[in-house]
Amino acid sequence: MIGLIVLTATLLVWQHFGMERIMEFSAASGRPVELLDDRLQQGGSVAKLTRRPDALVMDCDLRLTVEWPYCRVLFTLSKNEFGVDLSEFDSMSFDMSYEGPGDHTVRISLRNFEPDMSTLDDYMAQKVNETHFVVPAKGIVKMPMKVLRTAPWWTVSDRN
Repeated sequence: MIGLIVLTATLLVWQHFGMERIMEFSAASGRPVELLDDRLQQGGSVAKLTRRPDALVMDCDLRLTVEWPYCRVLFTLSKNEFGVDLSEFDSMSFDMSYEGPGDHTVRISLRNFEPDMSTLDDYMAQKVNETHFVVPAKGIVKMPMKVLRTAPWWTVSDRN
């Protein structure tokens, strides 16, 4: 009887704490963050990152000097060819705000290592799953992982 009580208590604790896997990318998480902008393609956009105790803030000065100007925040999930099995996750949550003119949409792209196609040296050869959404005035956006789709440009890329 004591064994069953201990087993029940252990299973309840495991269900509460052990079954849920969370990967947090925030100012508090200490994970590396990288910014990219279109200057690598001779564009004029400039991205700047400010780390505050409660937030990562990207300032982006978009300049229409290339066809698709952009600023990007990159969070690395893994630095090896094994990556992270995202099938273990059911959703992503974003606590973000967007200020400034124009369309307040954000594109989320997850790069996935594909054996026989991807190389660690060329991040553009990694499979890209993405979606985009309108950033609400305030609040958290929770998105199911199943809304991510392979980027159309990736499927027709000459790397594949």
